[in-house]
Amino acid sequence: MTLALPTCVKGPAAAPHPVGSPIGPADAKLAASQGPGGTVVVAITMGSLNVIDARDGLTITQGPAPPAGAPVAVVAADLDGDCDDDLVIATDGAPPMVFLREGATFVVGKSIGTAAVTAIAAADVDHDGRIDLVLGAGASLELWRNDGSSAFTNDPNALSGAGHVVDVRALALGDLDADGNPDLVVGQAGQTLEAWLGNSGGTGSFDFASAVVPPVQLDVERLTLADADGDYDPDLAVAVRGAAMRLYIDREGRLEDQSFVRLPQPAPVARTIAIGGWDDGCEPDAVIASDTGAPSLHGQPTGMFAADAAVPAASDLVMVDLDDDGDLDAVLATTRGVIWLAR
Repeated sequence: MTLALPTCVKGPAAAPHPVGSPIGPADAKLAASQGPGGTVVVAITMGSLNVIDARDGLTITQGPAPPAGAPVAVVAADLDGDCDDDLVIATDGAPPMVFLREGATFVVGKSIGTAAVTAIAAADVDHDGRIDLVLGAGASLELWRNDGSSAFTNDPNALSGAGHVVDVRALALGDLDADGNPDLVVGQAGQTLEAWLGNSGGTGSFDFASAVVPPVQLDVERLTLADADGDYDPDLAVAVRGAAMRLYIDREGRLEDQSFVRLPQPAPVARTIAIGGWDDGCEPDAVIASDTGAPSLHGQPTGMFAADAAVPAASDLVMVDLDDDGDLDAVLATTRGVIWLAR
């Protein structure tokens, strides 16, 4: 057996190009699910769930119907401990619902709570090996603990948004302060970013931390916590509705706005931002979903991003190894359906 731990993730040097023709519904919400049966992308629209795979080109399979209403958020994570990524789907018309992966398709699981939510994030917050969920809507934040079988119970003492948020639109979980516990960043509609640090005792509860993020009002559409500068700390990319994206770099547990230093100016307007090693360089790269199309961003050794190959207009995207060849691909939701870009 040979074990390799590369210091960086590299992709092919070739320019990104579409593989096959667009497939599936227009302007879907996307999620990537990995498991023993391979990697698939799930495209969700009102009343429709489609599973997209790459087998000699793109293929599509109809799945069970999502909850009633328009989809607003979806996360993929192993919720039942069987080593493949299940889904939690939130819509504007029903409580969020679990969909369990079986092979390369999904079956309907249980609903979570009794009300619709606007944002979801997933992580093992209490170190019991089970993926838990944070749900947000309006002025409410809730932690739902997983019993290991994808059944969730609200823990009202672990997290509360009372007095700190008024219109939750996006959530992201990651270890900002390197203490081994997931921390929470909350984006709102026209309000400030807010943060909660995971309790250092490992209990899975959260403590409000006002100094983690600069108090600038933003109309947030999506949050992405990922290593943007190659130092193995999670940085925060913010898609701002109708305005230039923001990039906050993790500085020992505090997020510092370095948008004007690290991003090409004017910075792209984004609806979704995905970060990963997409080209043949060591530095993290970024792909952006934008209503008008936007350049991808090539990470440089200086820690800055430079505009790179253009990406077509899209409403959502995921970066994932769709064809299981070891390289990241970009899968985009467009008005023509789902597009697969590979290098």
